[in-house]
Amino acid sequence: MIKKTTYSLLFLLVCLGFGHLYYFWTGDFRISYVLHAETSLSLESGIIEPKIKDLLRQNYSYLGSGHQVYAFLGEDKSTVLKLFKRDYFQSTPWIHVFPPIPPFRDFFLSQGTRREYKKNTLLNGYANASKFILDESGLLYFHPFESDISALKTILITGFNFKYTIDLNDYVFAIQIKVIPTKEVLNALLFQGKVDEAKMRIRALFGLYLAGYKKGIVDHDYNFLDNTGFDGDRAIRQDVGRIFKEPKPLDASAIQRDWNKIVIQRLAPWLKKKYPQYADEILKEDYTAF
Repeated sequence: MIKKTTYSLLFLLVCLGFGHLYYFWTGDFRISYVLHAETSLSLESGIIEPKIKDLLRQNYSYLGSGHQVYAFLGEDKSTVLKLFKRDYFQSTPWIHVFPPIPPFRDFFLSQGTRREYKKNTLLNGYANASKFILDESGLLYFHPFESDISALKTILITGFNFKYTIDLNDYVFAIQIKVIPTKEVLNALLFQGKVDEAKMRIRALFGLYLAGYKKGIVDHDYNFLDNTGFDGDRAIRQDVGRIFKEPKPLDASAIQRDWNKIVIQRLAPWLKKKYPQYADEILKEDYTAF
């Protein structure tokens, strides 16, 4: 009896392990999981910039996925195609135990009003970014509405190298420049002891946020280590899914409060855990002073 129980548990652990590996490699990507575009009469009649047509002539290979987005990297290695998920995963530690794939997937999905709230927040975030901080977000194109444009077709290559031809007219998607996440940039610099360069990157990030504050743009997700990145020396918001537009620009005290949340909630804990020898020196710097 003990042997059977032990073998059963080992079998379960192996299955769960393979499930997590499968999800890591593929994101369990399926066309049926992609968010359909909404019908809108306000979309302009098939107008699309030539550079976007050129970008979609290349293949896009699976890069990764989050709770709300699938990301595919273009053959040029500098362009990312983001497809939005029809369903959104809840934030729960159980997702690290059971892979969010069938038969467990349904247990992790947001339902009802929560699902609609997440979808609207995500779409409004990208809409705000495309309207108010296009350059700062690295967005090249955002497509929230159903359309009929012959150029909006491309080929996706999944984590297992299966190819799908997808007509993007039917789906919500965004095209964005590829960046190196801030966490990777700071990690690489601090691993080499390049503290001054790390400070320069953090200062550049404050400049990025300041440009948004002056337009009334606030990111309600303070995880800037993953949500921002760099294209060379240029700081970019790579995740704009929780961007909100305030009625007016933020004043100095509001700017300071918001930036302090970023430093206290995200930067400080990460530095103290990963690079405690540099944490005090980096955190005492006044990045809001130019």
